[in-house]
Amino acid sequence: MPKPKKVGRPKLAKGEAKAAMVRVRATPDELRAFDRAAKASGQKRSEWIRSALVDFKMTAEDWKKVLSLFGKARDGYDKLEQRNMAKKCDDAIALVQHIALDSNLQGSGGWGGGGE
Repeated sequence: MPKPKKVGRPKLAKGEAKAAMVRVRATPDELRAFDRAAKASGQKRSEWIRSALVDFKMTAEDWKKVLSLFGKARDGYDKLEQRNMAKKCDDAIALVQHIALDSNLQGSGGWGGGGE
């Protein structure tokens, strides 16, 4: 008895397949916006989302806002004598500062997919 044919697309060549799948929840409005942007750029939705994430940049001003939010939260926890939560905010602040000083930020004015 012959083997039944496999269904589906053939396997991609080594190195062509994506390594992981990332699932993201989006509202119907967000999904429509993604689809409009993808169509306008001549890409599939997943291609457009992937390129938007790779091209994402955070400016130094954005990082200052993030640090300010963690700082305010830390001060609030400190006033409430919630030392454990204040320590978590300190850890988050240190992490954000480390990321913001990463080599991707230096000289580009932003953080993300490589400099300008």
